[in-house]
This record gives sequence, structure tokens and C-alpha cells, in this order.
Amino acid sequence: MAFLTKSDLLFYIDEIELNQIIGNDDAQLVRPMADAEGRIRGKLNHRYNTTAIFADPDNPLYSNVKKCAVDLALFNLYDRVQVRHIPENRKEAMERAERDLYELGNGEWDNDLPLVVNTDDTDGDGIADANTGESYAQFDEFLDTRF
Repeated sequence: MAFLTKSDLLFYIDEIELNQIIGNDDAQLVRPMADAEGRIRGKLNHRYNTTAIFADPDNPLYSNVKKCAVDLALFNLYDRVQVRHIPENRKEAMERAERDLYELGNGEWDNDLPLVVNTDDTDGDGIADANTGESYAQFDEFLDTRF
């Protein structure tokens, strides 16, 4: 079962608009949704069991991850078809999703996501220590160069 479905996207975008973007070809959704999932795995898998998260797409405990996936997937769709005219709300949603993933990945949110057992635990808390090397300033610089 896929973590994201077209139905998940349709909760946040009008069906007519989505079908215009994908040319009524649902196959055009596969790559943007897979890219969103990959981005999330890359940001969270050092701390959380992303395999378990993505295997249980209807679990309400994972709703924040699902929302991030939706926002990233919708941004990816627009980025693919109209890179110079991405709606501002889609850019803002993508930026919010990236910040949320950054904070989740660094353990800044209380949540019920399943933790990963990792040998990279240097402080003894049972969680792999985050070492992303990123900062909000670096993240903002990245976003400024993107748009």
C-alpha cells in the first residue's frame, strides 16, 4: 500500500486543478509522491523508523508526516510543470514542510513516531544523534536561491 494516494492530495487541492496539472494521467503522480517520500526518509530515518511509518499510512499518529508528504508532493508537481509560476501557497507549504521535517528530525517535537534503534547513539538516549549540519540560516539561504 502506498503512503500517499491521490485522495490524500485531493484533500488539499481541487480535483480539477490537480487533473489539469497531471493531464488527467494519474501515473504522473507516482514520481512526485515517491520523491516526497524519499525526502522525508532522508530527513527522518536517522531518528525514526520510517519503514514502519510508511507501512502504516492510515495511522493518525503519523498525520504530521503525511501532511509534509502531501505538501512536498504538490510542490514537486508544480515544480515539474510550471517552475516559474508555482503558486505562493505551495511554496509556503513546502517551506513549512521542510522546517517541520528539520525539527522532527532533530527531536524538537514531542510525537509518537516509532524510534529507530541505532548504534550512532553517542549520548545514550537510544536514539541516533542528529548531525545534519544544517541550520535555519543555511535552510533560508537555500530557499532564497531556489525561488
